[in-house]
Amino acid sequence: MLHIRPFQMQDMPAFLNAISDAAMLMQFAGPSYEFPLTAAQVEIDLQAADARVFSIVTDANQVVGHAQMQLLHDGFLLRRIVIWDASLRGQGLGKKIMQQLLDLGFALSPSKVAHLNVFDWNAPAIRCYQSLGFVVQEGVEKHVQVGNEIWRSLHMCLQPSNKSI
Repeated sequence: MLHIRPFQMQDMPAFLNAISDAAMLMQFAGPSYEFPLTAAQVEIDLQAADARVFSIVTDANQVVGHAQMQLLHDGFLLRRIVIWDASLRGQGLGKKIMQQLLDLGFALSPSKVAHLNVFDWNAPAIRCYQSLGFVVQEGVEKHVQVGNEIWRSLHMCLQPSNKSI
């Protein structure tokens, strides 16, 4: 089983070593980080008053992923979510981690709206988010260049009216 816990500085080496290339970094973090990921980049988020930074860990406390939440005026933004241990993917564990993040976000946010961004080609993540009640916000998208490709990022929201948690 996986769960989230507050990020600890001792988690930094595992996090930095897990990010193998610029495309992986872009996929989970968007354009705000630059490859190679450094502790200094992560520390900016750790010091932000509106950010909550988590490690995704096994029951044995092995760090296998990372997640962040940014508190907003109209809810919260789930961001930089990655389970880098490929052997843990495809088992429904991402949905369980998302549920933990949503429970915490809804407890912290008085407006009860969750936001996230996902690249349109990431069908497994989109299905996971939709299963939790997220819907794509039409007309709210961004584009980034990754190598010779243009990636389209979709914005998804979970509001009380479509919340299935």
